[in-house]
Amino acid sequence: MTRGVVTGWVRPEGDPAERRYAFRLEAPGSILAPSDTGEQPIVADQAGLAGSVSFSTKLVTLDSFVIGSGEEVLRAAGTIGFGDENAATALAASISPMRISSFKQMWIPLISPGSRRWVAQHIHGGRLAEGKFAAALPTRYLFSRERPHLSDDQMRLDLRLEDVSFSTFGELPEIVHASGNAAKSLFTTGGVYNDDLNPLSHLTGTLQNLGGLSILAGTGGNGGTKDALYISSASSMAGFRAL
Repeated sequence: MTRGVVTGWVRPEGDPAERRYAFRLEAPGSILAPSDTGEQPIVADQAGLAGSVSFSTKLVTLDSFVIGSGEEVLRAAGTIGFGDENAATALAASISPMRISSFKQMWIPLISPGSRRWVAQHIHGGRLAEGKFAAALPTRYLFSRERPHLSDDQMRLDLRLEDVSFSTFGELPEIVHASGNAAKSLFTTGGVYNDDLNPLSHLTGTLQNLGGLSILAGTGGNGGTKDALYISSASSMAGFRAL
C-alpha cells in the first residue's frame, strides 16, 4: 500500500473576487507500493505538487507534480477544468531514465491507465530509457467508469524500453532482453485495455499489419554470438528487438 505524510499549505491568491487559491503539498519519504505491480516498495524522496485553483474560472492549474527516488523522477504539469460538461484537461509528463520496477511504482493511474495495467502485469526487469506523456481531452473522461476510446491526439504515451522481459500468453516462455520504442497502442486498443486479447497482437497489430519479421542467426564460432528476432509494425512499434 502506498502511504506517506502530507504537509503543505493552501492560501488565497490575488483578487478575492476571483476566488483563487494557491497550494503546495509535499510528502517526502512516502512509501510507493501499489498493490497491482508485484514490485518491492520504494521510498520517494521527492513527492509533491504545487499550483492553484480558481473557482471563478473553474480551473485547476498544476504548475508542478513530481515524484521520484534519487535520479529516477516523474514530472508533470497541466490544467484541469471542472464544473461543466465542456471542461477540458491538458496534461504533460516526462519520465527520466529509471528501472522498470521503479517506473511501475511511480506510474499514477491517471496517466494512461490501460497501458499502466498492461505494463504492471506483463513487463518485468530492464530499464525505461525515456518516457513522455501528453493528454488533451474532456475532464469527464478521467472519471468515467467506462473508459472511452481515445485517439493518440487525445492521449499519447511514448516509452523507450531497454533490456526488458515480457510475458506473452498461455505457457509460452517470456521474451527477454527486449528493447524498442513503445506507444500507447502497444498496450491498449483504442485507449481501452483488454486483457482477453492476445498480448502478441498488441505487439504486432494484426498479421495483415505486420511490417516485417526477420531472424538473424549468430555469426562467428558456429553461431557463437546472439541470435536476434526483429519485429516491426508501423502502427505500434518500430525496430523492436528480442535477443
